[in-house]
Amino acid sequence: MKRTGLLVAAGGVVVLVCLAAIWLSTHPTYVPTIDAEWQRLMLANPLPPVLDVARVLDVLGQGVIGFVVLPLVVAALLWRRGRGAVGLVILSSLVSLAAAQLLKHVAERARPAPMLVPSDLGSFPSGHVANIATLAVVVLLVVPLRRVALLGALAVVVMALSRTFLNVHWLTDTLAGALLGAAVPVLLAAAVRFGEGAGKRPPERVRQPAPDHPSRVRRDRAAECPQRDAAGS
Repeated sequence: MKRTGLLVAAGGVVVLVCLAAIWLSTHPTYVPTIDAEWQRLMLANPLPPVLDVARVLDVLGQGVIGFVVLPLVVAALLWRRGRGAVGLVILSSLVSLAAAQLLKHVAERARPAPMLVPSDLGSFPSGHVANIATLAVVVLLVVPLRRVALLGALAVVVMALSRTFLNVHWLTDTLAGALLGAAVPVLLAAAVRFGEGAGKRPPERVRQPAPDHPSRVRRDRAAECPQRDAAGS
């Protein structure tokens, strides 16, 4: 029951993010109050050490490093968990990246200004956050421990804050990226389990011989008695 609820929630999240992207495609410059207030808060406190960390995360979360090297590192760490875990890391990363880029082109949402680091077009959803959320959830699915969940959640939050601190994403971009990135591996893991279950033949039932009926036993014994008498004479 819990697994079914999780799948329904993940599917609903994907649908919600897709609908938001479609809506934004007709309102590309729309900025809700929560985004405007969060941007004002971030720009009002440009702490140099935090900016340095955010710039490092910007480099680590994009391009070959973010979408190739980082997933491969996570896959290597999960190698002992089996090929299924490695495959889930790679497949989830690819699907999450493709989904985020597709929705960016659908929404075509304008990025905040001024951006503190160069970035490509398309603000919704955040690809950096989606990628980290995907990897965090994959690790949690393979190693379902509380400390793994806490570390994964912390990584997603830190990446989301860094994107808004650099003013390259609105707050709602990072929320959408986190939701999308977390939903992808949940759905893929369920699809893989369903496929494996469908490919397995159910075990054949071994038919047990029916016990002899009492009347048949009596008839057999009665038939044996004349044979014994004839042998004795």
